[in-house]
Amino acid sequence: MSKLLSASYCAGFFDGEGCVSLIYCKRRPWKSDPTKATNTFRLAVLVCNTDKSIIDIFVKQFGGSPYISNARKGTDHKTVYVWRAGGKENALSFLRFILPFCRVKKSQVKIAIKYLSTVPHAGCHISEKDWRKRSECYMDLAAINKRGKGQGHKTPIPLSPSKAWNPSFR
Repeated sequence: MSKLLSASYCAGFFDGEGCVSLIYCKRRPWKSDPTKATNTFRLAVLVCNTDKSIIDIFVKQFGGSPYISNARKGTDHKTVYVWRAGGKENALSFLRFILPFCRVKKSQVKIAIKYLSTVPHAGCHISEKDWRKRSECYMDLAAINKRGKGQGHKTPIPLSPSKAWNPSFR
């Protein structure tokens, strides 16, 4: 039976092998009901490694789900195992657990926690205030996570949830 990992170890491991990203998703209207077009954000908290045993410990300690990445399938690279914090509660408890010890990704962790404070439960409508907070979190993470010297993310984000749910918004 494996021991649980300390917060400092998890934070250090996450700083080196982890990822926090916020994805903006534009969803098309349903054919049966065009008013069901929704735009939303999705938070991903991941840890990747070629050692499956460490991923198994993350799953045991924090919940979530493991999977095998297909990013380098068919190459000479080792298999990459991924732990994903599944759901708001798993992500929030993990991020709060590592926050005091994070160094490299501390700002991303804080933004993710701020974002999760706007997520009451799946499927509920959000206020314009929370939509603006989510948009800010998205833009802040995009700026931190961008690679190179480019302009950053170029996807326009609706300024309010009412426009996000409007099927005519493109």
